[in-house]
Amino acid sequence: MDYTLKILEGTGALAREAAERFVVLAAKAQQQYRPFVVALSGGTTPRDLYTVLSSAYRTDVDWLNIEFFFGDERAVPQDHPDSNFRLANESLFRPAGIRSRQIHRMRAEMEDLDDAAELYGRELEPLATGDLPRFDLVLLGLGPDGHTASLFPNSPVLEEQTRWVVPVLHAPKPPSRRLTVTLLNSCGQDLIASYGCWIKRPPVSCKDYSSQRAVLS
Repeated sequence: MDYTLKILEGTGALAREAAERFVVLAAKAQQQYRPFVVALSGGTTPRDLYTVLSSAYRTDVDWLNIEFFFGDERAVPQDHPDSNFRLANESLFRPAGIRSRQIHRMRAEMEDLDDAAELYGRELEPLATGDLPRFDLVLLGLGPDGHTASLFPNSPVLEEQTRWVVPVLHAPKPPSRRLTVTLLNSCGQDLIASYGCWIKRPPVSCKDYSSQRAVLS
């Protein structure tokens, strides 16, 4: 798989670089007369990006041409502080004027997460090309243990071969119950953003980078 690794000076630069890539890909989809289909991430990494997109880059994007999905969600109410939807809603959807019908959120607040996973799997079916749904862009953060979305190292979820969306019942960080998409490479482009150098056992020593630098790949 081809990839580009870019190290930027500070989280602001990371957000701007990611926003510029978002704008280019959104324009490409519009030129092809089709919706721009994005899977959003949660956690702390995307907050700056969402804020930049909905402010400095707001007029550079045709927001009505975008369909928003999620790569994972915590099993909490949609207005809970840990909710990935709440983060996106407060920092991107509402400021950019996104309509509710463009937002495809995970119903992770359901008591039965297997049912919630099946429901979201059906939500992804219209995106299927061949055997898999396809996104134009998947936005991902990277946790200190190397997890992305709610795919944690050594989790049995990593062995999933058939379901597009699965419950995570024992995540090693709270909240422990979650939903996650399993096919994060099923897209035109992945965008992985990480702040600082704090990943355990990194390929280079953390002293080689300042804590204010950001990595985009």
